[in-house]
Amino acid sequence: MAWGTIIAAYLFLAGVSAGAFLTAVNAPSLWPQGKWSSLTKGGVFLAIPTMAIGLLLLVIDAEAGLHAPWRFIYLFLNFPGSMMTNGTIIISAFMLVLLACGWLLWQKKPLPRALVTAGNLLAVGTAVYTGLLIGVVNTVPLWNTALLPVLFLVSALSAGMAAAVITGMVLDKNLVAELHAMKKIHFWLLISELVLIFFLLYVTGTASDTARLSVGLLLSGKYAFLFWAGLIVIGLFVPLLIEWREIGNAEHKGNASLTFLTEGMVLTGGFVLRFLVLAAAIPVNILG
Repeated sequence: MAWGTIIAAYLFLAGVSAGAFLTAVNAPSLWPQGKWSSLTKGGVFLAIPTMAIGLLLLVIDAEAGLHAPWRFIYLFLNFPGSMMTNGTIIISAFMLVLLACGWLLWQKKPLPRALVTAGNLLAVGTAVYTGLLIGVVNTVPLWNTALLPVLFLVSALSAGMAAAVITGMVLDKNLVAELHAMKKIHFWLLISELVLIFFLLYVTGTASDTARLSVGLLLSGKYAFLFWAGLIVIGLFVPLLIEWREIGNAEHKGNASLTFLTEGMVLTGGFVLRFLVLAAAIPVNILG
């Protein structure tokens, strides 16, 4: 398998799907006073195609590609097996839960607690797996760290929340008035993501000469502009400033246009993060 743009898109879409589902089904219990029907519907309905497209991209980028897609089924016959096998089973089960939730919401029926609980567990598993998938590659120091799955989980929660909010606001523009408490959580997710990126680069950069090369590509090399402008400024720092300003005013009911812009920047940063993690990867053996 080639770890290129297709895999970056897959990692991103899987994370967005997981985060959108978690946001959609848990907002009503976290903030019972709010009106969350549009967020719940929008988040679940968004999670279904994003996960489906992500799975399709995984099939396309698999060794046989679309020339022999049935070989993808072999992954299910190797349990317990490789990280890809175990992860494929998790995300496939998550896809089934998404379809069940989507069907119930389409029929205007409540989601059973057992189904939501199973979905929550599978969503977290999906988000973490996107980091574990590449983290098992021992020859790439940038990937082979316990911080990466945690970073991808936090990023998935943040990007998924952004996607669910955008979709929910498309269904009901008045949703923006309900988002003040959620923005506080989103603010701290963005802070956590910044901290995790810092520690990931610091820990990785001190691990070996090869690791320092990868970090150098991001901080001052080939991908420095995309890292600083696309990820740090657009994807994290500007959204942080906007949400800090909004949550600082408890009476502020939210600005729909500004919220769309903020969440769109968060989504941009989420994809850029995964692209950069793949693009800046340098295997140890190139120095040998």
